[in-house]
Amino acid sequence: MRRCAKVVKDFFTFYISERDFLESYISENAATNPVPDGSSSISPRVNPAQNTPNDFLHTLAKSRPLITFEPHELDWAFLQIADGAVPILRPEQILFYMAIARFSVIKISHVQSLSQFQKNLDGVWVFDNGLVPTTMMELSQEFSAHLERYLQWYALDPNEPLPSVPAFPTNDGSQSYVPDALHQHQVECGKRLADAACNCADATIARAESKFRHMLFTTIRRSTSFSYKARYCEYQAQRYRRSVQGVR
Repeated sequence: MRRCAKVVKDFFTFYISERDFLESYISENAATNPVPDGSSSISPRVNPAQNTPNDFLHTLAKSRPLITFEPHELDWAFLQIADGAVPILRPEQILFYMAIARFSVIKISHVQSLSQFQKNLDGVWVFDNGLVPTTMMELSQEFSAHLERYLQWYALDPNEPLPSVPAFPTNDGSQSYVPDALHQHQVECGKRLADAACNCADATIARAESKFRHMLFTTIRRSTSFSYKARYCEYQAQRYRRSVQGVR
């Protein structure tokens, strides 16, 4: 991060000083020393962006292919965590975190309390995003199964209203892990899944070792029908309906 900040800082320092120099030069010399069209007496300065190391450029997002997972690869990863075949810290939390990414459109930053998960009159699980106005999001059957598994770990009855307790509790249970902390847990989980994939008898899983090493909330969601791209038309229709309702 510091290296990236230095590259950006050097470029903008160059850009600002170059513009200031040009404006000053033009204002002072335009009247007395006109320069013929197409020529310039100003010595060009070296743009620091031209000297950015290649190894740094290759780490930028544009230089990396987007990682997506096949359904059987995600199935394998979920099974390793659920069965404890790959030992990780807080497996139930990580499994629930991954289920949110794979089987819902919920933004992880909106998940604060278990009380946000509720059953409607039809007995279907919905999620209250906590925003104003409130949006009740109907949840998929796959996610509902993971939610009820998570509630069993909490020793909570899924048929009763859920209490206002942290969705991802810390050790003392008083607070919920912030998204950055969950991200770090997921990073470590991805490393362990990758190590396990190397020794997997399934050749397709073994070949995906490098992908598992980058298994994050974003790469999981990108691989599903719950990504923004996959649901773009649906979101456009929702916006249209809201605009029509607003006019009325």
